[in-house]
Amino acid sequence: MASNEIDKSPTAKPSPAVDPATAAGITRSGSLPPPAAPPSPPWQTWLPWALAMCFAVLCVVLIGQSVWIRHRTARLNQQVEDLIQQSTTLRSERTQMVQALQEVTNLQQRMLDLQKQLVQQGVNFSRQKSTLDEQHKQKTTELQQQSEAWKRKFNEQLNDNASLKAAVQTLTLAARDRLTQLRVTPMRPTEDGPPKAIGAALWDPQEQRGLLHVESLAGLAPSLAYQLWLYDPSFPTPVNGGTFAVDERGNQRYPFKPNERLENLEKFAVSIERKGGATAPRGKFVLVSN
Repeated sequence: MASNEIDKSPTAKPSPAVDPATAAGITRSGSLPPPAAPPSPPWQTWLPWALAMCFAVLCVVLIGQSVWIRHRTARLNQQVEDLIQQSTTLRSERTQMVQALQEVTNLQQRMLDLQKQLVQQGVNFSRQKSTLDEQHKQKTTELQQQSEAWKRKFNEQLNDNASLKAAVQTLTLAARDRLTQLRVTPMRPTEDGPPKAIGAALWDPQEQRGLLHVESLAGLAPSLAYQLWLYDPSFPTPVNGGTFAVDERGNQRYPFKPNERLENLEKFAVSIERKGGATAPRGKFVLVSN
């Protein structure tokens, strides 16, 4: 009752309004709350965004610089490789120039050697020329002497020409008589002889000698030989004309002279006998005359 009366007195002042949260804070903690923070200035709001934008621009610039540096490095590497290639080329050219210079030096040395050889050959040629001149003079003198000797001999032969002509005429007449007496007999192959074999016998009855020519006979074993037989009615058996061999073509020219004198030679024949010959025909006949 007393409190109600106090509040209603005209002299009493109204109490200030208390925040419920504040009143609750005082009630709970028993102390006053901290004062409220003053409002932040405007630049603190846009400063982080400005820093982020600067960082982004810096990153873009750094990336661009990195790309430019890479391209620059690639170009520099390419230039280095080009320089290395040029250096290699220059070294190769230098080596070639050194080799060419060495070849030129060798050629110069060879030219010098050739010049020396030419000089030496010139000296030798002069010596040989002098020697040849002397030999030529000697040969000329000898030829002149021989010419004089041949002239003398020629004159002597001219003097003997008449006697020689007479002797030649005499010999010619004798040769003609002898040629008329020569006998040529062809020979043909037998059934046992080679089909292409041929032969001919030349007989001189005055000299009692002849020449047998055969072609295309077969080659024989070393133990065999061809033997020529001469048939004369005056003898009961063929007369031995000797043995002979043929060359690789089956040809031969065989001169023969029998041990007996044949006045009426009628026939020639060739047989195959043992090496050394036989006293009478025992082998096969390969050539006979008509």
